[in-house]
Amino acid sequence: MACCAMCRAAATSAPMVRLHYPAGYRAVDLEYENSACALNILTRDLRAISGSGEVPGVEMIAFCSPDADNYIALNVAKGRADELQKLLASRSIVGDSAVRLVYKGVGWEELARMVEASDLAHRAEVVEILRAPDLEIVRGMSESYSSIIESRLKKIDHGNAFDHIRSHFYPVLRNMLLVTTSRGDTARVFYSIGYNEVDLAYAHNGERLNSLLDSLSEHDDAAVTVSCMLEPSGNNRINYYVARSRYEKLRNLIISQTGLGEDKVVFSTRGDGWAEVRNYVALTDARWRREALEVIDGGNLTIDASMAEKASEGRIKLLKAIDGGKTYHTLSTRFFPTLRNTVLLRAVTLEQRPEPAAELKPTEPADEALESRYWALKTNLLYDVVLSPSIEVEYRFSDRWSVGLEYNMAWWKNTHDGRTYELAVLSPEFRYHFSSASARRGHYVGAFSGFTWYDLSSTTTGHHGEGYFAGVSYGYIMPLTRQLFLEAGIGVGYLSTRYKDYTPTDGHNVYRRTKNAGYFGPLKARLALVWRFDSIKRKSIR
Repeated sequence: MACCAMCRAAATSAPMVRLHYPAGYRAVDLEYENSACALNILTRDLRAISGSGEVPGVEMIAFCSPDADNYIALNVAKGRADELQKLLASRSIVGDSAVRLVYKGVGWEELARMVEASDLAHRAEVVEILRAPDLEIVRGMSESYSSIIESRLKKIDHGNAFDHIRSHFYPVLRNMLLVTTSRGDTARVFYSIGYNEVDLAYAHNGERLNSLLDSLSEHDDAAVTVSCMLEPSGNNRINYYVARSRYEKLRNLIISQTGLGEDKVVFSTRGDGWAEVRNYVALTDARWRREALEVIDGGNLTIDASMAEKASEGRIKLLKAIDGGKTYHTLSTRFFPTLRNTVLLRAVTLEQRPEPAAELKPTEPADEALESRYWALKTNLLYDVVLSPSIEVEYRFSDRWSVGLEYNMAWWKNTHDGRTYELAVLSPEFRYHFSSASARRGHYVGAFSGFTWYDLSSTTTGHHGEGYFAGVSYGYIMPLTRQLFLEAGIGVGYLSTRYKDYTPTDGHNVYRRTKNAGYFGPLKARLALVWRFDSIKRKSIR
C-alpha cells in the first residue's frame, strides 16, 4: 500500500527501527526476533507525534535481495505494509492508510551494513563492492560499458561519428601491438590485415622497434611487455587469439635482437582499447570530435534503468569471484534471506490526511517501465508457408525464464486422388533467456517435448501414426516495434514414432504393416512473429 500524502520525519527525529519477519510471513510476529521491542519503540514515537496535535504516520522501507524476484518481493512488501497498517489501526495508534511503503529494490547499502557488522571472511572486500558507485561498477565491466559508450556515440551527428570510429579506428586496434619496456618506453607495432608476421618495413615499424630495443642493451634488468588492445564491440576471443599469435612471433624477434630471456618478454591485454580510440579521435578535425571525446571520457553519463541493472549484475559477478564463490554462497544463504525479511520503520508526521493510492511506484529512479512478466502470442511463418498453421502462447514468469505451448495442424485431404496431408503437433517448452526481460532482444536456450499424430499419403502409399519427441532449442529474439517481435530458432532432439503403412485403393486404405522408428536430428525450425501483451510491469531494481 502507499500514501499520496506528503510526510516528514517526526520533530523528535525518530530513529529507524528494524523489524524482522519469518520467511514467507506478511503479518508481524511479535514473538519473532526483536519484533515486540521494535513496535514498542515505534508506538512510543507515534504517540508522541499524536500528543503534539499532528497526524502520525509510518514510513516502511523494504528491500529485495540480489537473488530474489523483484515483482514478488514488491508484492510481499505491500502485504507487510497492509498488515502493519491493520495492526496499528486496531490499537488506535494511527488512522487509516497511514503506513507509507518505500520499496528500494535490492538493498545494497543495508546488505553492506549487515556484512560490516558480521564476522564474514573477506568482509572488507565485500563491503567495498557493495558500496561502490554504480558507474564505477559498470566501468569495470568492459563489455557492458562499451555497449553504453557505443550507443551514445551512435546518437552523434546522425551516426556518422560512430561509423567513422568503427571503420577507421577499430581496425587499427585489431592490428596493433604495444611494446613497453621496463623503463617505460613504448612503441606501437602495426600489422597488415590478415598477417601475423612482423613487417619492419610496414608503417615505420622498424624505426620504432630499433630505437626501443637499442636502449635495452644498456640495462641488465631490462624486460618487455607486449600488449594488445581489444576492439570494444568486436569478437574479443578471436582478437585475443590473433594478438597472441602475433606476440609469439614478435617475441622471437625481440629475443633475437636483444638477447633477453624468454621470461623477460611477457604478454598482456589492455582492456577494450577506448584510451587508444580516444587518441585517434583527438587527432581528427571532424565536427563531432569534441562531442565524441566527451562521450568516450564518460561525460554526462548518468545512471539510468538499464545501467542500474548492469551494475547489479556486475556486483553479483564480483562477489562470486571472491574465494571461488564460497563468499557469495555464504551471502546467499546467511544474509540474503535476512535482507528480504527486514524492513526499516520510522514514525513520521503527515502534513495532510493521507488518501490511499491506486498503485505503488518504486522509489528508485528509472527512465521507463521495464517488462518483468508478459504473455506473448506467436505464429511460425515457416509452418504457415507449408500450410501447417501454427500458434504458440508463451508466458515469461521471471526475468530469465519463460514457458510456452505450441500447436500446429495441417488437415488437408484430396478426395479425388487420395492424397492426404494431416498433421498435428502439441509441444510445451521451457526457456532460459540470457538477456533480462527489459533488454527486449537476446538469445535463449530451451528444452521441449511433445506429441504428434499424422496421416500422410500419396497416390500409392501412406503412413498413419503417432509419436513422442524431446530435445533442446536455441533462438534469438529482436524487436520490430514496441510490441511486435521477430523470433528465429532451431530445435534438435529425438523422435520415437509408431505408424501403419497402407496403400490407398479405390477410396479405401489397404493395411500393409506396422512399424516402429526413431529419429535424431532437427525437429523444429522457427521464424515467428511475436506479439507481446505487457500486462505486468516493474521498475528496474538496484
